[in-house]
Amino acid sequence: MNFKEARLVFMGTPDISASLLTALIEEGFNVVGLVAQPDTIKGRGGSVEEVATKKVARAHGIKVWQPASLRREHEFINAVAADLIVTLAYGQIVPDEVLAWPHRGALNVHGSLLPKLRGAAPMQYALMQGLETTGFTLMEMIDRLDAGKMYAKRELQIDKDDDYGRLHAKMSALIVTEVPALLKKFLDGKLIGIPQNDQEATFAYSIKPAQEHLDVNLDAISFTNYVRALAPTPGGYLLHGDTRIKILKTTPVAMAEINEPGRIVIDGGCLMLDVASGRVNIDLLQLPGKRPVAARDYLNGHRDIHGTFWQ
Repeated sequence: MNFKEARLVFMGTPDISASLLTALIEEGFNVVGLVAQPDTIKGRGGSVEEVATKKVARAHGIKVWQPASLRREHEFINAVAADLIVTLAYGQIVPDEVLAWPHRGALNVHGSLLPKLRGAAPMQYALMQGLETTGFTLMEMIDRLDAGKMYAKRELQIDKDDDYGRLHAKMSALIVTEVPALLKKFLDGKLIGIPQNDQEATFAYSIKPAQEHLDVNLDAISFTNYVRALAPTPGGYLLHGDTRIKILKTTPVAMAEINEPGRIVIDGGCLMLDVASGRVNIDLLQLPGKRPVAARDYLNGHRDIHGTFWQ
């Protein structure tokens, strides 16, 4: 099937989805509709902020649907006679009935090399686990979580300085570059779906608020990996008394002779934290209501914290 003729419904909401939607439109795909999460309400005045994909669709005259619950409201998709659904970071479960409508099926762009890291937070978990390589998988959408046939994979190197923000940007660029050509091949029947091995599956469920509280009982490398996974947003934190301090960048350093997890050490102008096995330099942090600051700048007004505990 010619990609310019295939009627494509795109499902996606945030910036990474908007980037791919823009690429598909510019490539000449026949996008007949967008399904996105509802707009958000900002500030005390209750102003409405359109989601990123909606802005793109409206600029190109594409019909937009934003059901609060796709399970209860989805007949509009059948009405547009879609040939293919493409999903990236939509944010709701797509009902089986909807997946069955397009005669070329429904595809999802998932941010990991499946079957590893199925779920909503694959990039964060790749960083938490200290992986050196990740990527995305173009996969069939079925009634099980990220378990459909795999049509293509593309790898992406994770650098030591990558946090979630940097990795997200790299993943977005890779998807925008690779997915349009892969969809053309899929519509031409040139991609073969390969079943996943469920026994090799691992999972990356949504990050819960409790996981944002960093654990000083981790070793130095694992602690740093968790910091990377949560930075710059939502930002992992420690408590200094009642003050929540976000830790946005750390670097493992040599083993401390005396190690007390949570103890703050100031040495040579460096702000350091003892963890369960080793010590980390705190390079970047953020106080409530303030902008992120380098640790050296923070120390200018907080020299008295040496020997205190952050937990």
